[in-house]
Order: sequence, then structure tokens, then C-alpha cells
Amino acid sequence: MLLSLIKKDLLLTWKYILLMAALCCFYPLFILHNLKGEAAAYAGSLSFSVMTLFAVLFSLLQAFQKEAMYPKAAAWLCALPYSRRDLVLSKYLYFLGVYLLCCLIYGAETLLVPSLGAFGPAQIIPVFAGAALLFGIYLPFQYRLGYEFTKYFFLFAILIVSFLLPMLFRRLPQKLPAFRMSPGALSILLVLSAALLAASAALSVHFYKKRALL
Repeated sequence: MLLSLIKKDLLLTWKYILLMAALCCFYPLFILHNLKGEAAAYAGSLSFSVMTLFAVLFSLLQAFQKEAMYPKAAAWLCALPYSRRDLVLSKYLYFLGVYLLCCLIYGAETLLVPSLGAFGPAQIIPVFAGAALLFGIYLPFQYRLGYEFTKYFFLFAILIVSFLLPMLFRRLPQKLPAFRMSPGALSILLVLSAALLAASAALSVHFYKKRALL
């Protein structure tokens, strides 16, 4: 059931996913070229963090936008063997799928361009935690208030980040302090992030079950 719904979202948004995949390939190289000194060692981690959040954000936006164009589609799906719970959980799995795609792209790029730095749990888990926090908060609001209201969250987030990123990169010092998380701390962060997504999914299902479908 869930695989069919995820496939539906992929078919609706595959052009946008390809676009974001291309940007994920280009953006780390762009950041690496623009950072100087020891700060260049952080180009990979910075670009991976930013592009992963943007890719998931933009892909989810397009999925919800396509569904909003056909408001009766959700009611028809619920008339089939798909439940509202399935519709909600498929979006969370879609989010995880786009995140994993970003990891694969960036992991392959670090192999081709070693100057981007290492790629492993120390990069994957903190970015996953950030994405889980952002979308764990956003998605329940989406299912509670609807796309037409919450779409402005995407627009403001994209505008704010687009203005702040160039300023941030220009102000990065030549030397940045080293920061490392222990394996134990990474494990705890991963568990907390997964728990946050699980709680967010339960809340989204609760809200969506109370919504009237056209």
C-alpha cells in the first residue's frame, strides 16, 4: 500500500527531484570554490546540510502542490484500500527517500572530489536530525491547516535562507573551530530524531483523520 503511494508521489514530482539532484551535485563544488583557507574544509558539510534541507523542502512542496491541484484525489484514494494513515505515512517515507538520495549523491561526490572532506555518520546523523526537527514540526501543521496556508512557510524559508547564506559564507573566518560528536552522542541523536519523526507522524495522522475531504 505505502509503496504504491510513494510511487505516486515520485511520478508526480520526478522532474523536480531530478532538478534538485542536479543542484545537489553542483552546489558543493560551488561552495568549495568560494570558501578560502581552512574554512574550505567545511565546504562539504555546509553544502550537504543546506542542499539536503532544500531538496526535501522543495520536493515536499511540489508533492503537496500537485495534490492541492486535484482536491478530490485524496477522497478517491481513501475510497480505495488506502487509509488516511497510509496517505500520511507515505509522505514521511517520501521525505526519508529524498534524504537518502541526497546522501547517496553527496557520498559519491566526496569519492570523486576528496577535498570536500569525509562523509560518514558524523555528517549524516546531524543533518538527519536537523531535517527531522524541521519537517517533524512542519508536517503536522500541514495536515492541521492545509497546503494553502502552510505553503507560505516554504516561501519564507527559501527567501530567508537565500538572503542569509551569501552573508554567512562571506563572514566565515579563515579558521573554524573543530567540532566532533562521539559515537555515543551520534547514536542518541539518531534515536531522538527517529522518535521525533514517529511522534510527528502520529500527530499528523491524528490531524488528518479529522479533516474533511472533498
